[in-house]
Amino acid sequence: MCCNCCSVRQQKIWVFGLGTFLVILGTVLLSAWPSLSRQLIRGMLPLAPNSFLYKSWVAAPVPVYSTFYLFNWTNPEDFNNTDVKPHYEQLGPYTFSDYKVKEDLFWQQPEVTFDARHFSPLTYHGPFYVSHPHFYMTDESYRENTTGLLPNAQEHSMHVVMEPTYGIPISLKGQVMLSAFVQRDEEIDHLKDIAYDHYAPMFMYQLYADLDDDHIRLLKLGLSVPRIGQFTGLGLLLIGLIVVIVGVIVTMKHKWHNEWKTEAVDDVKPLENKGVNSE
Repeated sequence: MCCNCCSVRQQKIWVFGLGTFLVILGTVLLSAWPSLSRQLIRGMLPLAPNSFLYKSWVAAPVPVYSTFYLFNWTNPEDFNNTDVKPHYEQLGPYTFSDYKVKEDLFWQQPEVTFDARHFSPLTYHGPFYVSHPHFYMTDESYRENTTGLLPNAQEHSMHVVMEPTYGIPISLKGQVMLSAFVQRDEEIDHLKDIAYDHYAPMFMYQLYADLDDDHIRLLKLGLSVPRIGQFTGLGLLLIGLIVVIVGVIVTMKHKWHNEWKTEAVDDVKPLENKGVNSE
């Protein structure tokens, strides 16, 4: 930065200019970088063509696992026995990895509806019910005429783990159970003598996915960006202050490079010419 050809004035301009620049830059990073970095990251999250998340949305970057559980009716021979309740035994799991790829994509589609889906025509108005597995968090009446169903929160609840700052899902687990209401019907031979009206579980469907290590590291980096910027700004601010303080000390002690030569030249006074009398 400073060399033999630099004057003392140039050295001061370099030192104090660099120190002031680092102080200003460090102050800006320390105060404004957290909000700027969050706005930058949030600008990358909306889904749009050619956006940062578009490819991950088209083809899921992590495998989605679908798991099925079936229910085996173990005592059908006692269907008409009032002393024995229907007993169901859970079978499974049967797990499939599902890599979903979206195709035939259109943006700004007209006539798109939201919030509601009409499913009753699919069941032909049959007596089918969707609930939590093993009738977890349902009324006791759904299980009172059956045995073998043991609901518990750890196995049969749903959960979504999300990062609170940007709302990015980290872990997802959803599961439902389909059951049929078996009711006495005098017009149907198989149902006219049943002992208990009950909800018969048919199968349970479970869907879960977790972010892999690469995406978790990327998420951690995104969360660390504001703090990294703050520490960088603090470091630049301290370096700038040190440079300015050193410049002030060097100025007070007259220790700039080549400063002694300048002072020596200034102290030299021209010699007065005195005439010599010749004898």
